[in-house]
Amino acid sequence: MSDKVIEEFDERGNLIYKYFYGEDIEEHYEYNEDNKKIHCMSSDGWQCWWEYDKKNNVIYNRSSTGYNCWYEYDENNRISMYKSTGIEYRYKENKIIYSKYKDEEYWYKYDEDNNRIDITKQVKRRKEKQELYFNNKKVNRFSLMDI
Repeated sequence: MSDKVIEEFDERGNLIYKYFYGEDIEEHYEYNEDNKKIHCMSSDGWQCWWEYDKKNNVIYNRSSTGYNCWYEYDENNRISMYKSTGIEYRYKENKIIYSKYKDEEYWYKYDEDNNRIDITKQVKRRKEKQELYFNNKKVNRFSLMDI
């Protein structure tokens, strides 16, 4: 890890250059007309790109190493979905209500004070029918999304 970092900013306050002493790595940043970061290029060959919607929310992010992320937002401009390779999160009113990592799915329930009170996990296995229970009642995944 480097001991010192040098940073340069443009007239709008955007980080445009970063140098990491000890690692001898430079990073250059580019921004769009709305002042949003759209590209980063590192001297070690790594790159990253960002795309935005009309409200300037990040909707897509990818890197030269193959990492990809997608984002969706609700009518109030709050994040409603984040998805990457093997990972997915769904949100409702800024609370996570569903997550998935590989073959594991989780549903989250909150009380009236927005405290998380329950997490239900389901592991999907091939060729095996999995039943899902919530508070000792058999449910399906669609009914849990309304909880």
